[in-house]
Amino acid sequence: MWFKNRWVFIICIMLVIVELVVLLFLVAIWRLQRDNQLAPTQKQMCYPQVKLILDLDDNTACPVGLVSKFDETKKETTCCGKLSEVLNSVLNKSVFDRYNSKINPEIRTYNPEAFNCKAANQDMSVTRLTLAQDKKSVPVDSSHKLYWESDPALPKLSGLRYSVEDGQVFVEETEIYHILLQLKLNMSKTTGVLDEKIRHKVHFISDSGASAVLLEDVTSPCTMTSGSGTEKASVVEAVFRLKYGDRLYVSTTHPESIVTDPQNNHFSIYRV
Repeated sequence: MWFKNRWVFIICIMLVIVELVVLLFLVAIWRLQRDNQLAPTQKQMCYPQVKLILDLDDNTACPVGLVSKFDETKKETTCCGKLSEVLNSVLNKSVFDRYNSKINPEIRTYNPEAFNCKAANQDMSVTRLTLAQDKKSVPVDSSHKLYWESDPALPKLSGLRYSVEDGQVFVEETEIYHILLQLKLNMSKTTGVLDEKIRHKVHFISDSGASAVLLEDVTSPCTMTSGSGTEKASVVEAVFRLKYGDRLYVSTTHPESIVTDPQNNHFSIYRV
């Protein structure tokens, strides 16, 4: 009788141990699934491969981090991956194209006739605005809205429209756009207020009226290195998906610090 009770006791202990192991296993699986659900996830996005290629000698590979897929509906090869990786590749392509075309802000517009060039029949996805010299900035909250004028040397993008009256760019086609703001500053021309930091902002207003700051650059005389002089270039750029009805405008806290230089003061937006 004692022998039987001993085996029953041993079996009960083994069952308890097995149940504890199973319980720990279930807890581990639950923790893992909970962490996966709580972890931030990104949407998957596909973009035409031809619009992401940087190396013309290798036009078959997608950028690193993206997977090549063939879209049966559109009959074209796309690069798919996380939204951040796709937008980063779009930005790299935009910067590559900008520094290999005549919209480079550091290069003056060339004369195509000197190279026996013929007018192209296709529209270029480019719009460039230079700072208007005959129109002063107007106060907007704690900053001043800047007004621009079109560059006649460059073709205009049909998906964007600039309003001279209110200094805003209106989006008329939902697309992914590369936005660049460049201003040349003279740090010795600040007004002498307590906050000497010069802030440039690209403001966004959606079709529903919601507003936000897409891009911002903060420049301070304290960051100027010795021997660099008093002039400094302020440049901000990024890629955004803009929808029909959205609006953009630029403001600055110190309009008097902007140097009169059409080649270095411009607001560029083009489709990528």
